Amino acid sequence: MKLMNNLFLFLICFLWTPSAQDSSVVELSKNMFESHQRLNLASLDGWIFKEGNSPNRADPELDVSDWKSFRPVELS
Repeated sequence: MKLMNNLFLFLICFLWTPSAQDSSVVELSKNMFESHQRLNLASLDGWIFKEGNSPNRADPELDVSDWKSFRPVELS
């Protein structure tokens, strides 16, 4: 019985892997394009920013917890 409890606990911990990144994904569709074939991204939430350049930013496991969240209309 103790083995089953430990196995159950292990599976719960293993399968529940929280992600530091926002999991919401915006899917682009044909309807999102304006009449002049432009796509308005300014109204979409979920943009993040960190000043500088780094070669490891293509890493899917990149820690973005200290990046600034904003909307493009907040840029000045």
